[in-house]
Amino acid sequence: MISPSFSPISGGLETHLNDLCECLRKHDYRIYIITYRYLEKRAKIISGSNPKVYRIPWFSYNLLLKLEPYPPLYFVYLVPMLLLASLLFMLKHKHEVDVIHAHGLVAAVVARLLMKAFNKKTVVSLHTIYGLRQRPILSKIITRILSPFDTVLALSVRSREELVNAGLNNVKVFTYWVNQKKFTPLNKALCKRKLGLEGKFVILFVGRLIEVKGIKILLRIARELRDYNDIHFAFVGTGPLSEEVRKVSKDLENITYFGEVENENLSVYYNAADLLVVPSLHEEGFGRVVLEALSCGTPVIASNIGGLPEALDPSVGILVDSRADAIKDAILKLYNDRGKLEVLSKNCRAYAERRFSERNAKLIEESYS
Repeated sequence: MISPSFSPISGGLETHLNDLCECLRKHDYRIYIITYRYLEKRAKIISGSNPKVYRIPWFSYNLLLKLEPYPPLYFVYLVPMLLLASLLFMLKHKHEVDVIHAHGLVAAVVARLLMKAFNKKTVVSLHTIYGLRQRPILSKIITRILSPFDTVLALSVRSREELVNAGLNNVKVFTYWVNQKKFTPLNKALCKRKLGLEGKFVILFVGRLIEVKGIKILLRIARELRDYNDIHFAFVGTGPLSEEVRKVSKDLENITYFGEVENENLSVYYNAADLLVVPSLHEEGFGRVVLEALSCGTPVIASNIGGLPEALDPSVGILVDSRADAIKDAILKLYNDRGKLEVLSKNCRAYAERRFSERNAKLIEESYS
């Protein structure tokens, strides 16, 4: 597997890779991962023999985040060293490798350059939606990069549609899953008490604190609802807007900023919440936090864009336009109608078990055959 990032970076892709490796180990796969090690990420790195992780020392994960809106610079920053490390690895281990699995476009470029040299089966997973209809040049570039792959795995039907419309015919849809032993319903009152949120109607956000995630919209809603003594907003995550969230949380008593939380501990936060809100302004690939919250029995309010509508239905949440008034109205609707909220909550776990279990790994494994 080739990926620009891996644990201990925390995010949807990195958590998915952990889950995928866990499933593949159960089926006796031998896994190697080529990735970067960003020097300022001080979290403890747990090493093991399977997967065997080869980490390229690299600088500034924060710079990586800043370059994301500028694709040419982003690729120049990431591709060369990842390609060199992957090439050296393949020269040494080519007889041990049956499949090259790339994650994201950067890794796809690397795998594309390796496939002819080593004649291996190649698979790529795409974890976002690129808006190719509005970006014809990018559409042509992506088609050229991905067309030789044996299988392109798209995270949502929406993603598959844009790739097929761009001219690709080797695309299949896979779906994230979550560890449902880790993300499971707990005693809500005890979880609230543990986080200092006892007696509060908790609105939770989990994710990167960047503008396209709708952070400023949620802060605006918190300001507008500050007169409701029991409605409380909790933010979990880090990013460029961390300082703004921290500052506002000091000014408003109805906001708590918890900072970065290890994935292992997130279940307590989901269970303490009455609602998870995903107010994204851009097209999410699927929204892993939605799956985690539903598995914990917590309903979701989410923007009706990208792959998010594929993760929810009216039995477990509400889809709305990504506007402050629409999201606020949905929050107040469930705040005022606790019977409706209880019905949604009761449906969540069974819905998650039906749609987001480890069975979803089967399609990925089949793509290796």
